[in-house]
Amino acid sequence: MRQVLTKVLTLVGIVVFQEILMISNSRAETLKLTPESLDWERLTFAHNEDERCKKSDDPFVVPAYIFSTPDSKTISSPALKIIGSYTTAPQEHKQCVDQSQYRPVLSLTNREKLQYGFEDRGDEQIFVANVRHVRAGNHSHTWYVASIPIKSVTNMTFQVAMRQEPVLGVRGMHSQIRIAFDEPVILKQQFPVDTKEEIRVNELIFSFQGVTKSGVQLDLTRGVDGSSLLAGGIYTANAKLYDAFVNNSTKSMRQFLLNLPRDRMIAYIKKFITKSNYQRLSHRFSLFGSNCNSNQYYILDKVMNKFYTTAQKENRSKVVFWDPDQAQKGLKVRGLLIKEITPHEREAGARVFLATFGISGANFASLRARETIN
Repeated sequence: MRQVLTKVLTLVGIVVFQEILMISNSRAETLKLTPESLDWERLTFAHNEDERCKKSDDPFVVPAYIFSTPDSKTISSPALKIIGSYTTAPQEHKQCVDQSQYRPVLSLTNREKLQYGFEDRGDEQIFVANVRHVRAGNHSHTWYVASIPIKSVTNMTFQVAMRQEPVLGVRGMHSQIRIAFDEPVILKQQFPVDTKEEIRVNELIFSFQGVTKSGVQLDLTRGVDGSSLLAGGIYTANAKLYDAFVNNSTKSMRQFLLNLPRDRMIAYIKKFITKSNYQRLSHRFSLFGSNCNSNQYYILDKVMNKFYTTAQKENRSKVVFWDPDQAQKGLKVRGLLIKEITPHEREAGARVFLATFGISGANFASLRARETIN
């Protein structure tokens, strides 16, 4: 019996390997790549921008398309069903990305800095576009260009959105990083260009999001079949509080204060912006791989690598990197966790903002009571 089982498992492994190899070869042939090509390592949507996806005159909208969920009739085996639309050639399904809520952050050129009237003070600031902000009591949002005073960064907090999920119960479903500054971040309306009004905030949220085609919500299926893309964006605290507690059924936004020296916090900001500006919308979002949580770990590990002890380097690989519900453990083994602090929604400023949408402290109290009972 054991020998039969071993043979079956071996056969399945061989079949899966052959199909993955076939998919990789087909994908390379589609993009006309060779091992010598510069893009050989970038087979995940390296060429997915098309001007027909330009739905706005906003110069910072990335005209990207995605792979649609593949037709089940064209998939011949369970292995290919798991891998999903990785078998679909880019010219066959060019559905444009919906960027109404989430966009990749882009760096401003010198010309664009002048256009928005920013004063460039060298390495003290970074200038970016596609920062989203929501005003109190207003259900719409606006995109802004921003001057970020990176040298004035004071602390970083790892946030985990706790949500009620069917069967799973209340668990961490999204993670992001909140960064505070002791000098204001200056926001100016992106499009149409308006340099007269300035909005000043003292914190930003750095978040990776999955985006898909217009009219479709990101769900479990689209999180695993390759039909969603990864967007590394920057948001004001208002924008992400709105997403969490007005648009989504978030129960609480847990916060973990991070142990990083200032130069490493600055390195994180630079790495995040560089990664997002370079990748734009050219990489796949994967619920169990390259997602909101794993990409934060990727950047933190890059900027902290030489500061980790040997034990930390060994232990960090043992934590489930893609699961936001395991974030506290992941931060702890890396030596990045100082302590858990008050949830974001209980802070005075957050309570005032959420109250303008009819969400009060009493709502949170009753939610927490139900969580305790359940």
